[in-house]
Amino acid sequence: MVNCKTRRQHLKTTQAFSLPDTLSEIVPLCQAFQRKPRNYRIESDEWHVLCHKGGGFTRWLNQQEFPSRFIAAEFSALAARAYLALAELDPAQIPCFSPLSVTDVVKWARQGHVLIPFSIPLPGAANHALFRQALVDLQRWKPSDLPKGITGHGDPVRRWFINRMLEEFYYSFALAPSTSAIREVVQLVWINVDAKSIRYVMDDESLNNAEIKANSRRKFDNNAKTVTHESIMRFSVQAKKSSVLQKALPQDDQDILKAVGELLSHLSDEKSKMRALSLIKAMQDELDVVKDDLQDEWNYL
Repeated sequence: MVNCKTRRQHLKTTQAFSLPDTLSEIVPLCQAFQRKPRNYRIESDEWHVLCHKGGGFTRWLNQQEFPSRFIAAEFSALAARAYLALAELDPAQIPCFSPLSVTDVVKWARQGHVLIPFSIPLPGAANHALFRQALVDLQRWKPSDLPKGITGHGDPVRRWFINRMLEEFYYSFALAPSTSAIREVVQLVWINVDAKSIRYVMDDESLNNAEIKANSRRKFDNNAKTVTHESIMRFSVQAKKSSVLQKALPQDDQDILKAVGELLSHLSDEKSKMRALSLIKAMQDELDVVKDDLQDEWNYL
């Protein structure tokens, strides 16, 4: 007979993590920055200054073919998105599993495979052949099979944030970041993190995963923007068909986007509402940028 009580005393499959205390000082700055339009003169914005204080991103940017102040502002924006995502994260969602726990799971699977009867039907999905095959597969599981960064060594919360920064960077620029650019943003909360720790997380596998996630997000957002544009066009066409509506409905692109945003703010699903309003805000920012002086360059001295 399996002593389930004793087994549970030895299983250590989860760890309790907490978000860094200094995050509470960063979040208000991120929120304030995100509320500002992208064509706003942000040289003196506190969050923007913090993101560029070390010059890591500036050095990366000077090696590219698009050095403008709008790119610098986007870096501050992506850093803000990463920290705001961290602030909303449930620490229990951070992937972590002890190698010792893998050994415990293997023992459990082996015992379960022996004890489960083959001569009688099992309840529910347990009666499916895939259930028994899963037990066999678990018996072959090895600690070395755990993905890098899952074992709990180091700082799992910081590791999660670095990977989120990589994803945001690829999402914004479709290029790999420099170690110094990422490190300086990470150091706003984890002051003592060194370049070696950043490089350990920024391996080829992490960069590739970040790029894949960013590309998927970009594809989804582009499709959503297309749908939104088409909705606005239909909205405009329908408005022009009525002389009464022609006078009442907004004609300027920004006013139309504002009207659409007000309608979307009534969505019942909170996540869908936040996503939709974020897309409307991005489109408004794009219109502002087009109207601004495209020759206005950031001073990187």
